Parts: sequence; structure tokens; C-alpha cells
Amino acid sequence: MNAGALIEEVFQKHKDQVFWSEKDFQRSYAQVKADLEVVSALLRPQGVRGGVWAAHGLRPYQQFLLALDAMQHAWVFAPLSSRYRFDQLSPWLEQVPLQGYWQGLEGDDQDPQRVFVESLRHVPQLTEPSVKDEVPDESALVLFSSGSTGRPKAIVHGVQSLSVSARETLRFYGAETGDCWLLSLDISHIGGFQILWRCFLGGLTVVAAYAPHQIEAALLEQTLHFLSLVPTQVSRLLEHENIEERMRSVKAVLLGGAASSASLLRTLEARAWPVSVTYGATEAASQVSAFPAGVYPKQEGEVGELLAHWEAELRGERLLLKGPSACLGWWQERQFIRPEAGAQTWCSPDRACMSRRSLQILGRADQVFQVAGENLDPREVLVPLAELSRAGDWVLLAQADEVYGKIPILIFRGPQPPPSRELLEDIWQKTLPRLKYPRACYWHKSEDQLKPSQSYYESALRDGLLECVWTRS
Repeated sequence: MNAGALIEEVFQKHKDQVFWSEKDFQRSYAQVKADLEVVSALLRPQGVRGGVWAAHGLRPYQQFLLALDAMQHAWVFAPLSSRYRFDQLSPWLEQVPLQGYWQGLEGDDQDPQRVFVESLRHVPQLTEPSVKDEVPDESALVLFSSGSTGRPKAIVHGVQSLSVSARETLRFYGAETGDCWLLSLDISHIGGFQILWRCFLGGLTVVAAYAPHQIEAALLEQTLHFLSLVPTQVSRLLEHENIEERMRSVKAVLLGGAASSASLLRTLEARAWPVSVTYGATEAASQVSAFPAGVYPKQEGEVGELLAHWEAELRGERLLLKGPSACLGWWQERQFIRPEAGAQTWCSPDRACMSRRSLQILGRADQVFQVAGENLDPREVLVPLAELSRAGDWVLLAQADEVYGKIPILIFRGPQPPPSRELLEDIWQKTLPRLKYPRACYWHKSEDQLKPSQSYYESALRDGLLECVWTRS
């Protein structure tokens, strides 16, 4: 079934069901269909077809309409993270054959003409398309990640890979038509987008309008059946005793995006919260493995059994996944790269071990780590500091944190103290959201030519041998 037929089938099957609930704004499936027809009629005269088109600062509902239009009319939609200002996103947009973008207008504008036409900017095409600008026919969605080479990675999914993953998640948790799923994650991430796509395919209701730090309010004000949270959000919920009954009444709390500490999981288990520890990735269209809700890991790193649509094997300690939810490939520097192991495969950067279909994650094979569910490659922090390299050397370490999972710690090696925090943050603000700023800077006073290893700094930091120059909350 092609994408257009699939979307029409969903509209007909659930036409009277509420799809979107956002305080004083509600849309049934029939109303979503009507809204989509308006958007499509506005976009065709604007030349929105083929290539990649991005959106920044639009409401999630507006972005979902763009995603549906992309699926129907063979172009590729790229939702951009709200954590970044638009001027910080150039490194991401330079990776793809970008044709244009929507940039949200001031105010809470819902006029389709203003949102979808007046906010649209076309990107001048300086050269004729080349083989580097290949756009696979099945492409529908681009989501960005940090990548493992220091350059952003624009991961490409089609309707099939997104749909197989979404349907398996709905089956695994026993989701039913009319259930409500809180939109608690940014839809520029696969976890956030798949909340929308699961709800759409399954006849569920998206509960929107709550910021990621407003989960408590959503629980108290809404009837919710599913939550998708990262450890930071769950840790904060533990501070609110007034939500205990609400948390125990939901069908499942999908907990992923970063590794959860053993102490956090013990606390959740003691409170009998129906948490499902899950493991996934953007390249895998979200979930790879999961525990049933309310069943907790016995050992650190356990992430449940592979979901039914995945097969896996180990190559050394690297996890090779095979299944229809694997991404089509990714763009880097406008070059489309297909998975080396072949179609419908993905080799995870995580080290793992398996027993039958049960999966345990041992750690990353690269240096990327996660801060509150956001991937952080140390080069994102260190490369902008290259202009200061004459002053000394920089190292970025990941330090365990109960709330954020990991936090970045900066170490400076040189004969003189490091530059001021204000100067460093002035450099970072051009490319980084504040979430990724180092939480502290330590000084290793040294004139040695040889640079110590990372393990040396990890030990020195742990043993209190470095001078703390500044911290930030």
C-alpha cells in the first residue's frame, strides 16, 4: 500500500475519533483530513515537491500536517529542534539537499496562509542536482543526530520503516483506539515523532501543549494511557507525591533516550510505576527492545527482548540489527550513504551482549554520550574552541549524574588558567543549545608537551587532583 492510500485508510477508519487534543484546540481525524487538504492546496503552487524541506518554530500539529503532505506528495520533511535557534542549525542543514524551509512567525498564528506560505523561504539552488543529491524514492522524513564522525548525520526514513515500528509498539503495549498518549518529547527526535505516528495509525489521541518539564501538570489535568519519557523527566516526577495514583494508572511509561541509573530503577520499582525500560535509536525508527510495563531489569544495562520485527547478531561486541524499520540511509555533506551491511540493516554504535533475544547494552563504541536524552559528541563542544588552542589543550569528559544521566565536564591543560566562562559561552552560543554546555571547567596546570590520555583525566577528576575553575547549574 502506498503512503497516500495508507493515510486515506486511516482517515476513513478513525474519522470520528479525536486525534489531537491541545487544551482549547481539538481535531478529529476528519478535521485533520480537511486541514491537510488546505495545506496541500497551498503548497503545490509554492513548488514544494522533491528534495528536503525543513521547518523550525512551527507548532507540532502544523509540522505533522507537513509530514503527512510529504508522505503523500513525495518530498522529504525535516523537523528542526526547538532547542536550537535557527541560526545555529546551519551545520545540520548543510548536510542535505535543502530546497526550502518554514520559519515560525511571531505569535501563536494558526492562519494557514501565514503559516505555510508567508513563512516559507526557498533556498537558491546554485548548481544542478548531482548524484550526491540522491533522494531515495521511499524517503519521507529526515531526523538529525550528532553522527559518529563529528559531522551531523541526517537520517532518512520512509513510511514503511516508520509504520512497522509504530504498529509493533502499539501491539507490544496493548494500545487501543481512543487511548491518549502525551506528546512529551520534541518531534525533531524519533521518540517524539513516533508518538504522533503511532497515535495516527492506531486511532489514539495525541495530548499536546505541555512542555517537557510540565509532565506533572499533564498527569493531573488529563487522562493519559501512555507516556514516553527520558530519565531526567522521570527523576523530576519522583519529587511530586500528588501524582502517585495517576502514574500507577497509566498503561505504560516508556523510559528511554539514555541509560537509567540502577538507583532510579530501584526507586521506580519500589513505587510500582508501570515503567518499560526500552532501547532504540533514530536509525531504527525508535524501539529495538523493551521490557513489558512493570517488569524491571535485574542487571545494569539490560533493555529487554528484541521486538518482533527485529533480528540481531553480534559482530564482536557491536550489535547488527536486521529488520524493516531500519533507516534507508543518511546524508552527510549532501552525500547519501546507504548502510554498509545492506538494505534493512543497521550497525549500532553501542557495545552489547545477547542471550537468545534478550539484550544488554554495555556502553558506546564511540565517545558520544547523552545529556537528558540528547546525544552529545565531544567535538560539538571542543571544535568551536580551536581558535583558543594556542592557550592549551581541551578535553571533554562525561560525568554520571542522577538527573541528566551524564553531564559534560571540560578540562583545560596549560601553564596559565583557562579563558573565562563568559568567553567560552560566547563561542558556544553560536552553535550549541545551553543543555550541552559543560557544567564545570577544571584546570590541569602543565607545560608538558605530551598530552595525557583520557583515562588519566578521568582518574584525576575522580581523585580530586584538578583545580575547579568554574561551575554552572
